[in-house]
Amino acid sequence: METRSPLLPKTRLWSTGESDLEDDDAVLPAGALHLGQSGYRLDSGRLVGAARLRDTILRLIDNQEVEGGTAWISERLVGRIWYLQRSHQIDVNETDTLEALDKALQPHAGQWVPHGDHRPDWFSIDSMLRDIAALRAAGIDRLDFWWTDCGWISRATSQADTVIERVLAEFYRRQQMVLSEVVERTFPVLAKQMACYTILPARWDITLTRQSRIFQSPKIHANWLPVASWDDAGADVRFADSPPPWRGDKDLREALEKLGRPANRYPIGWNGPMLSFDGYWWDGRFQSATAVAREVC
Repeated sequence: METRSPLLPKTRLWSTGESDLEDDDAVLPAGALHLGQSGYRLDSGRLVGAARLRDTILRLIDNQEVEGGTAWISERLVGRIWYLQRSHQIDVNETDTLEALDKALQPHAGQWVPHGDHRPDWFSIDSMLRDIAALRAAGIDRLDFWWTDCGWISRATSQADTVIERVLAEFYRRQQMVLSEVVERTFPVLAKQMACYTILPARWDITLTRQSRIFQSPKIHANWLPVASWDDAGADVRFADSPPPWRGDKDLREALEKLGRPANRYPIGWNGPMLSFDGYWWDGRFQSATAVAREVC
């Protein structure tokens, strides 16, 4: 039986503290590092600072604290509402209007939602209210459940093959669009150095095979090639009795070079289980994020 995990009052994710650091025995602020006591040379400060910056950026990405367009905001909100429902912290329905969601969350403004074992992993109700405000300002009145528009049936143990094909085709198009927006708005200076961005847009070739009669979830066999236009981004999806033959990276490298994109060594494709689009894995585990949000961050 699940226990209720209460929301926590507003608190800093980390302490900045104001301690007298003239004495080596002084108590350092949380997150601070004493170079001498840690075995670093005094001129190692820049290296340590760069490592801290890297770790902070990665944590922000893991926590979905990045900027993006309305599609990204909707994906992030859906996952966080799912988490609130699953942890019984707030009685809220993701299919309600944004106005209704705002009214349900307003009484909890200023509170943090425990999400993981460490405070930096938590998210705030205020951040959710800001996301709702941004969507409403863009003229949107409800969250976008695009997978149900493609025919996906929530919590069903199986889906029709035609539905899976439609959902995956839209997923691979949307995931690229959202990723592109997040990189451009959050990391504009670094965008041209990020391989996940410079290869876009792309088109995936997806083959689905049945794993067994007992385990009905299909297995994905994916390969990709870059395309010139965002109009061609997405995926071609089909079911087959067996996976396609493995191909080398020659076609991929030639296609990247032809489009003037970095022809570094990239993963040609991947094999894995079918994606889930209602907050749970096929085996019932709760993932607390939409499929797009999980892939982007």
